[in-house]
Amino acid sequence: MICSMSSGEYERRTITLPSVTARGVMERVGPREFSAYAAEAIAARLRLDAMRDHLAETEATNGPTDPAAVAAIADWLAR
Repeated sequence: MICSMSSGEYERRTITLPSVTARGVMERVGPREFSAYAAEAIAARLRLDAMRDHLAETEATNGPTDPAAVAAIADWLAR
């Protein structure tokens, strides 16, 4: 399984994807893991959005973030 969803609560949603994207997911994980793959990608995007929101709030309060510090954190996260 691609993603562990332990909450036990699910909602069925219908999404529309570009054909090339849907085919790419199908080729990578197949039809049985399609929803888990999409859920993992959406969860990752939500985490990224939350980090961006936090950074914007921090910069609004404290001024711009040092680009060297951002680069160091990006390097650390890439490892």
